Amino acid sequence: MDEKGKEGEANRRSSKLQRRKKKWKEQINKPFSSLFTIRADEDANPPELEEYLLRQHLEKGTSHLRMTSRDLRLALKVLSLGELNQLWSMREKKLKYVEDAALLLAHIRHRSGIDLQLRPASELFSHDVIQALQGAVEESGRLRVEKPLPPAPDAVAAEGKRMEQVLRVIREGQAEFRKRLVAHYGSVCMVTGTALASVIDAAHIVPYNGTSTNALNNGLLLRKDIHALFDAGLLTIGPDLVVYVSAGVDDPFYRSLDGKELTLDAQAKMSKEALRRRMSDDAMSELFNTTAAAKSCPTQ
Repeated sequence: MDEKGKEGEANRRSSKLQRRKKKWKEQINKPFSSLFTIRADEDANPPELEEYLLRQHLEKGTSHLRMTSRDLRLALKVLSLGELNQLWSMREKKLKYVEDAALLLAHIRHRSGIDLQLRPASELFSHDVIQALQGAVEESGRLRVEKPLPPAPDAVAAEGKRMEQVLRVIREGQAEFRKRLVAHYGSVCMVTGTALASVIDAAHIVPYNGTSTNALNNGLLLRKDIHALFDAGLLTIGPDLVVYVSAGVDDPFYRSLDGKELTLDAQAKMSKEALRRRMSDDAMSELFNTTAAAKSCPTQ
């Protein structure tokens, strides 16, 4: 090829390259939506355009636009958890229906790990934050949370009978528990030495929690008033079998019991670990109550 031919070929290549650059530049400068190709057989926006328009809902410039229920369902598929949280923060302006808010909340709770399984939106319709939207957001009527019907008379009677049986079992267990303690220790208050059977209670060291706690090693025999102080955490018995009275008790008689050893006419069977645990729980309770009282007092 002669020099003239080479020059002509170079010009053609240069011209072709310029046309390509011009076409590429025109394509880049087109509006965003025109970058999508819509086929004749498509009767809706292409997925890329829908996703773009969906994210536009989160922009400040479109804060006045509300999302349709279809928009929300798409958002739940394509938006990240962060974007869903952003949408949630704009719920009063962006969502059209209260029911959509319940659906959005269900998905956010599930993705955040609050709920291990995705809950139906109807279960969250009565949630406080959803109820707060009523009046600010429309109701579509898709979700109706019916108030539960009152139980039938037969069901009420059956529940009452069941509770009566449970209470009877507890009473019978308590009577047997006291009988075992009295058989071992005698009918005497371990703290005051009072020997009057009618005023002696069987007290649990570890609070009652079924028949397993009605064991001999979990019991004390206490006068009724001492029992009340013990249950209130104002009087404690340590694993050393010594009585400890809270500083909050100022009655002279009860104060005189502080540091007193238990009155026992038989071998001690109570669990030292149970006493230690009870004493620890009572100490924490007293500390909490003291702190709360101090906070409630005005500064001098």
